[in-house]
Amino acid sequence: MAWSEGLSHVIVKSDSKVLIDMVNNNCKINGTIPSQVRRIQEILQRDWHTQVIHTWQEGNICADCLSNFSLSLNS
Repeated sequence: MAWSEGLSHVIVKSDSKVLIDMVNNNCKINGTIPSQVRRIQEILQRDWHTQVIHTWQEGNICADCLSNFSLSLNS
């Protein structure tokens, strides 16, 4: 969505340290990279500036609330 809106600088935060490590090529599961992680890496390699960083779960409460709220909306 950020790419389609034309944003050129994006910071992605996640409370999943394992996911962050996989996206940043610091961790592989059974020697392979899962296809969804590979897709995230491809998106991040586009012509823009991105940072993928870890945040503690307590700092991610707002994002969790917004995510849960979006699930209750009709498309």
